[in-house]
Amino acid sequence: MVAAITARLRALPRGAVVWATDETHVNLLRHLRSSWTLRAGRPDVITPGKDRQVTVFGAVELTTGRWVYRLGRRCAADFL
Repeated sequence: MVAAITARLRALPRGAVVWATDETHVNLLRHLRSSWTLRAGRPDVITPGKDRQVTVFGAVELTTGRWVYRLGRRCAADFL
């Protein structure tokens, strides 16, 4: 499969631009995990603010290695 992709990329005309894109979601506050506590009571966990999720859209140009990204909220159509 990789050989087929490489062959197709080499067959493109000189100066052609090929981008590979992806997206991921980043939570700005860490996820809390369970832990051992004393029987007397549960500890207070103080979190600074509310948990927000930011979407990171990124792309890399396959022939030059140049990459770009954008932070947003589910705006893949605008990014592309």
